[in-house]
Amino acid sequence: MLCPLSSAILLSTRSLLGAGRGLLAVIGLVWLLWVCGGPPVVAQPAVSRNIAGEVIPAEFFGLHFRRDKIAWPAVPFGSLRLWDTDTRWQQMNPGPGRFEWAVLDDYLRAAKSHGVSDVFLTLSSTPRWASSDPSNRLCDYGGLIAPGTRGDCDPPNDLNRDGTGSDQHWRDFVYAMAAHLAGLDPAVYAAVKYFGMWNEFTRKASWTGTSQQLVRMAQDANCILTGRGRITSLGQSCTAANQGEPGVGVLAAARLGTPEAVAGPSSSPALGAYLGTAGAAEAADVVVVHAYAYPDMGPAAAEDLGPRWQSLADAIPNEAKDRPAWSSEGSWGDTARRLPDTDMQMAYVTRYFLLGWSLGYRRMYWYAADSSWGRLIRPNGIEGCRDKRSGMGCPTPAAKAWATVYRWMVGSTMTRRCAVQGQWVWTCELTTPDGEKAMAVWDASQPCAGGKCASSSYAAPAGYTKYETLDGDEYRVRDGHVPIRAKPILLRH
Repeated sequence: MLCPLSSAILLSTRSLLGAGRGLLAVIGLVWLLWVCGGPPVVAQPAVSRNIAGEVIPAEFFGLHFRRDKIAWPAVPFGSLRLWDTDTRWQQMNPGPGRFEWAVLDDYLRAAKSHGVSDVFLTLSSTPRWASSDPSNRLCDYGGLIAPGTRGDCDPPNDLNRDGTGSDQHWRDFVYAMAAHLAGLDPAVYAAVKYFGMWNEFTRKASWTGTSQQLVRMAQDANCILTGRGRITSLGQSCTAANQGEPGVGVLAAARLGTPEAVAGPSSSPALGAYLGTAGAAEAADVVVVHAYAYPDMGPAAAEDLGPRWQSLADAIPNEAKDRPAWSSEGSWGDTARRLPDTDMQMAYVTRYFLLGWSLGYRRMYWYAADSSWGRLIRPNGIEGCRDKRSGMGCPTPAAKAWATVYRWMVGSTMTRRCAVQGQWVWTCELTTPDGEKAMAVWDASQPCAGGKCASSSYAAPAGYTKYETLDGDEYRVRDGHVPIRAKPILLRH
């Protein structure tokens, strides 16, 4: 009698099981069995990108961190996103004609010295001096940072709601930034290869303007950076004279992402509507979302990526369906609230990247290595970490799982996408660089608590003789069966 009302409860109960909330998980499942006559089935998305033959690159594993918290993350990763790193428009362009690049340069220098050559910079947050509502305190950063930052969620004051206007404040910033980046020594600084067009534009605290205004800003940025496209609202071609700048195509190899939305039923349609706006799809090389995998109620569950991907696939119009999809932010979210158990954190990290590639994401930037959201590394002084000398912080067990799944995936191909068997057991088939078949397996129903994880027995497919755990230990398959838990194992021949 309660089942018709219980979709949210189903999701929450499934998440309790997946997150290992011990007694709560058991109580939730018993209640559900009693009321509804059976356990919920983990849904698989109907739409996913073709992954056949694609080698998984190191850049798939992207990361956020702040250099004032840790010097460099002690985990392997191939791409870096700059956001919440004091590199917003309002911070790099604090006044008309004034530009400050020191923080940006510091990240690019550090990336180069650590072998990361792929940087994604999200362009967002209007400077107060250029804002159409400089008194607005309700923006993301207007109430958190001292004077000069209000109005950062409002469009520039020289840009009309229909996308017309000079847009010169934005053009001048983009050109100055591009010229600066073009002048950096590539032997010392990593290149910014990708630019994002506004952070979480579907929230009023981030963007109060129209899609037409964002399209105009994207087209101007595309012209100045790459030399491509045209300005739809003005009927102009991409030329230096039309832009009012010394040149265009300053970073011809750069590519632009869409404005970024949180993947899910409440925001994906807004991204789809944006891409349906005249000129929007032509100005975007990549569809960019934030894929935080947790339900509206309850703890995080990596399998929640599936329905969120489905909402994105359903929303993207035909003119943008050929663009690669990236998640420029994602994790289990608030660590204390969503996923405090360290074993379940190890499970989540591994399942998140396996499922993300399987669905079709081609970049997944983890937010963040060193913060209370998705923490992989405890900075010095946080949660008992004592690391004054190296500045690298103290890796958590989740960092170990990250390094393991990175090793499992990078350089391999996924020859069979992740799929659920029955109700809870997931498998993903990989082929390693040397041609060996491998299979990641986990049981999403098994909880972990107090340093112990429950298990079920799984019949290993023929030919698999050993398996590796996230701790790096290797075991033999005995009597054709292996124990599987929330934390994936990797079966090998």
